[in-house]
Amino acid sequence: MKSILTALLVLATCSFSHAQLFDKIKKKAEEAAEKVVDDVINKEEDTEPAQAPETDVPENAPARAAVSGAFDFVPADSLLFHDDLLADKPGSMPRQWKSSGSGQVVSFPGIEGNWLLLKEFTTYKADTLLAMPEAFSLEFDILTRSDQARDLLQFSFGFASDNSVRDYIGDAYNSNAITQTTIHYWNKEIISSSSDTRIYNTTDHELENYANEIMHVSIRVRGENMAVYLDETKVLDTEMFDPGAKKYFYMSTGTELNNEAQIAVSNFMLKE
Repeated sequence: MKSILTALLVLATCSFSHAQLFDKIKKKAEEAAEKVVDDVINKEEDTEPAQAPETDVPENAPARAAVSGAFDFVPADSLLFHDDLLADKPGSMPRQWKSSGSGQVVSFPGIEGNWLLLKEFTTYKADTLLAMPEAFSLEFDILTRSDQARDLLQFSFGFASDNSVRDYIGDAYNSNAITQTTIHYWNKEIISSSSDTRIYNTTDHELENYANEIMHVSIRVRGENMAVYLDETKVLDTEMFDPGAKKYFYMSTGTELNNEAQIAVSNFMLKE
């Protein structure tokens, strides 16, 4: 009887131990399975595409259009002055112009009309004592001949407070100048400045193609405001004059023209 009880006790102990072992194995298996599931979920989260940053642009907003400015120059109505130099003798200084040095009327093969050929380091003004009106438009053409545009160095135009050509006008701050717009062929930029309003503006401008070309200049002045266009590109539109300022138009060449480069002007038209 004692032997039977001992055997039953051993059997029960073994069964209990086996049950504990089974529970441990089951728990380990469940933990391993949970780890596999977690790894899969984490991997899926890591591979999701990065979310685009939030913007204020609606989802159905149209594509952004390229910005382009229209040519908005409008000349004034009444013709005050026109000069195409056709009435002037070739080789002479044109009758309606004066300079701080010299110049002469010329013609170019394949180009219509007469042109005032400008000399380096020289200022030119219309030979009149009449100042510009309060509001007006002024247009003219610049013709260039050079091996490359940079040989032209620069060409400037603007307005002064008197009509004297006693001194060369090289900027907007000397020789009674008020404004100056410089076509800087060397640096491929347009510089506009005013001694009245202290404006100094620099604009990059493609000038390589103007080595042998005609450029049309359009100027519109309304009181203190002045707008300048080169061909159809606006390069200036701001206040450049004090109220009531007297204005006399001038042009100046650079200090030199390299490699026999030439600059000429013609087809002046002043309207109010």
